[in-house]
Amino acid sequence: MVILFVISISRLITQAVINQKLKLVMKKIIVPLLILLVASPVFAQYQKDIGITIGGSNSLTDMGGDALNRRDFIWDMKLNQTSLAAGAFYRTKINDNIGIKGSMHWARIKGDDALSSNPGRRGRNLNFRNDLVELGATAEYYFYQTYDVGGYGRYLVEFRPYVFGGIAGVYSNPKAELDGEYIPLRKLKTEGQSKAYSPVTVALPTGLGFYFTYAKRYRFGMEFGYRHTFSDYLDDVSTSYAADAAIDSELGQLLANRRPELGNQADLPAENNYDAGEKRGDATHNDSYLFSEFSFSYVLRGNPYYHTWIKNAPRRGIRVVRAKSKLGRTPF
Repeated sequence: MVILFVISISRLITQAVINQKLKLVMKKIIVPLLILLVASPVFAQYQKDIGITIGGSNSLTDMGGDALNRRDFIWDMKLNQTSLAAGAFYRTKINDNIGIKGSMHWARIKGDDALSSNPGRRGRNLNFRNDLVELGATAEYYFYQTYDVGGYGRYLVEFRPYVFGGIAGVYSNPKAELDGEYIPLRKLKTEGQSKAYSPVTVALPTGLGFYFTYAKRYRFGMEFGYRHTFSDYLDDVSTSYAADAAIDSELGQLLANRRPELGNQADLPAENNYDAGEKRGDATHNDSYLFSEFSFSYVLRGNPYYHTWIKNAPRRGIRVVRAKSKLGRTPF
């Protein structure tokens, strides 16, 4: 199962590697990370869990946003455009402080210039919706741990916060709403491209999270993740307006420039500010998206193991039970 996952994500990432910098990333980071993902179950058969996630997703693209021009990170995000995200994951620990996680996500991101208070963006009048499919591999570093939440001496609840980073392959398919119907945009080449941009890109997941393990079997957690991508077309907007002659279809011409739909409004820029050659997007910054998710997972225990998670327990009359393990003393 893990091998199939590795093959799938490798194919996605290979399609997205279009320059030497990404090839270097493949050589120095991706391949070693995937090798660890495959090899780690051999060394950590007693520290694996499998689970699901659900939460919200949002995007930071050229579209929508607040009153000011583009701002970094979350400061240009519109909370009312938050959509659903869901996923599944498999995690295994290499040691007590480091874990490797393979995951698959589906998430919807969207944006609408009509919701912006920036007159230039409202005048552009574009919108998008994109259902992303992400396959990723991340490493987690657990920087703190306690095996007895509340200090009751029962050792029923473990708590671990962590930071994470990794790499992912992402399938993207932006669409625009027109008369109640969502039209796929990539093949329309709305910025006059000679070739449609790739539907597959690479993302770099980073973030932080935490989980509680109850009765050594059930894990409940939350994670906040930021994904920087190598694409500027998650919303189909990147560079400048193209002349109608450079766009193959009438539908593409209509969805490329929607300023005429608004007519003459005193608080909006004039229509000729959206003519061919004028700025349509910001090609100097790639798109990104974010997840905020709750998780539930079930711990898969293999070989017998030592309960050394209570090795530092205060002596309160608790009987410490130990079981032999081929792998030695290892915290749960």
